[in-house]
Amino acid sequence: MTKQVTQSILLFLLLSILAFLVPLSVYAFDEEVVQIVVGEGDYLIKLGEEYLEDPHRWKEVARINHLKNPDLIYPYQIIVIPVRLLRGIPSDGVVEFVQGDVTMQARDGQEWASLLLHDQVKEGSKIRTGDQSAVEIVFENGSSCFQKSNTLVGFISVRKKGNSYEQRLYLQTGRTITRILKATGREPRFEIKTPSAVCAARGTVFRTCVDSSDHTRSEVLEGKADVEAAKQKYVVSEGEGTLVRKGNLH
Repeated sequence: MTKQVTQSILLFLLLSILAFLVPLSVYAFDEEVVQIVVGEGDYLIKLGEEYLEDPHRWKEVARINHLKNPDLIYPYQIIVIPVRLLRGIPSDGVVEFVQGDVTMQARDGQEWASLLLHDQVKEGSKIRTGDQSAVEIVFENGSSCFQKSNTLVGFISVRKKGNSYEQRLYLQTGRTITRILKATGREPRFEIKTPSAVCAARGTVFRTCVDSSDHTRSEVLEGKADVEAAKQKYVVSEGEGTLVRKGNLH
């Protein structure tokens, strides 16, 4: 092996090592991130399609990692991705309490089937309760949603992103009580959408109700929650409540 070839190989190895080390030793982050190890044949757009909720945001990943040439990444290089950009992995809920007539539709268009104790509730499912019926769904991180009589809830997104959890539900009609456990570090993101408002909270207990006129009532039993409607946002404190009439926040 010639001296020139040996020097070229050493230079390539040095550049690869530097590319591997920079995201760990130089970059500081004020948000939760995950580290992806680049494999053979990987390129940034491919990683975006595999890991990002919006694959087109691979350019943001390139900027965060200070990649001057996004097309040039190396095997074993570490790419840092903020958790907020991740697609996440499904994190099913489990039925911990059921009473009366409770049915679930696993996916749109599928038949409704009786929901039993310890059944799993997957992302995309819908649950409805009949007269004098109730069900409680508990998630992996300990948060829960108690669904009262004559209530229809859709589980839009139930995902784990890094060490954080995201639960987004759609309350079409009826009443729910949501309990989000307080946690050290990153709080779970729990959001309930209704036909007229969006209620979001971290580490709290709150009630949400939608009536036949699509009016949304929210009441915070512990902690605080955000209620948003008609481009207005209101912070609801413990013991307070809100009423949204077709986009009007009160």
